[in-house]
Order: sequence, then C-alpha cells, then structure tokens
Amino acid sequence: MYKCASVNGIKSEIFPQGYSSLVFYFRDNSETVSRRDSDYPYIFIGGEVTRTTSTLFQKDDFVIVALVKSCFLHSLLKIRMETVTDTMMPLYMIDRKLALRLKACCDDAVPEQKLCAIDRQLSLLFGDVPRAVDGLSRAVDLIKASRGLCSLDKVLHSLDMTARTLERNFMKMMGVTPKMYLRIVRFNSVLHELKSRKNRPLVYIALDFGYYDQAHFINDFKKIYGSPPSLFFVR
Repeated sequence: MYKCASVNGIKSEIFPQGYSSLVFYFRDNSETVSRRDSDYPYIFIGGEVTRTTSTLFQKDDFVIVALVKSCFLHSLLKIRMETVTDTMMPLYMIDRKLALRLKACCDDAVPEQKLCAIDRQLSLLFGDVPRAVDGLSRAVDLIKASRGLCSLDKVLHSLDMTARTLERNFMKMMGVTPKMYLRIVRFNSVLHELKSRKNRPLVYIALDFGYYDQAHFINDFKKIYGSPPSLFFVR
C-alpha cells in the first residue's frame, strides 16, 4: 500500500520479483467508489517483470498492490500468462465480472479497510487451486527458497516431468521460461544482498550467487537492471 505525498510526484522503480500483480489505483484515497465514475478504482493485471522499469506517482496517488504467484492468476483468469509479461492490462479487458467483484471491495474511505477487504476477497478467489497449479506453485517455492540457485534438474525432479513439459507449463502459467524465472529470483536475491550489505565487495556477492566471476555477475545484472550494480544506489 503506497500513497504519494510529494507535490512534484515521485519516480519509483519496479523490479522483477518473481510475482504477477493486481494493482488497485486510486487517485484520491479520501473518496469512496460511490463518488467516482464506474471505472474507479482502476484495477490492472501485471505479469512477470523481466527487466527493471519505472513509474511516476503524482501527488495524492494511492495504490494497493497484491503480489500473486503467476500460476494462481493463470488459474483465476484462464489466460496464458505470457500475454501480460512485462506489461499492465486493465482487468475489465480480461474479466469484467471479476473487475466488478473486486471494485465492490473498495467502497470505503479508510485505506486500511480497503486493504483488508481486498485481502479477504483475494483469499476467497484463490482458495481452491487445481493440482497442476499446485505442482508448479511448489516448484516456485523451491526456486525462491534456493534464492534462484537450484538447478533445473532439481526442479524437474520435484515435479517428475520432462524439460519440455516444464518449459511449456512455465510459459503458460508463469509467463516466462524456467531459466528466466531462476534469473529473476536470483536477481531479486542479489538486490536484497546489496541493500543489506552495502559495503560488501561485489566479487564475494558474485561468488555467493553462483556466478563464474565478477564480470559475469555485472553483465547479468545489467541485462535486468539496465545499469551495473555499482550504480544501484545512485540512480
């Protein structure tokens, strides 16, 4: 949950995190839905993010973001998740009935109550998970627990499926390849390491996260972030 209080607006970076998102955008959190047009609040679906982007928040913009495993959104929306990878799409274009159901959660002027209502509704929506999605969800948990360092062979073994089937299921339900998902999770883990241990030499971070050397680490980081890790705190 985020509210922009800056008169000049704030530019915020959006990093790959290994999740898709449901974004509830309110222009002024002090007003209720009933005092707005029928499209308010604006609800967007965001797929997996594979490269760092930025967005500009204006004064009084208020946003609630629900991070969701992509395979769960696939099960709910019945879409191929690669269609929303690195993009945002209005929910009403995908499922108007669901958009109206979620809008009904937001008719309260108090931000915390909005958040609780959305959380309750999403818990109901994601209550029953098909077996195929549950299997892929466990693979995602394995990858995240390893900080993106486990091998694809280990993922295959956990699911008891072929590499071709894994690739097909990941593209359909996650929106990215298994290899790309491993890179995203590892990148996100590296960001946490950079934030928590700012003075640690990059070469040690590179070795900790399975890179051959510092150059390999820097090149891979630049592909996702757009700049080398040395500029992470100055952008």
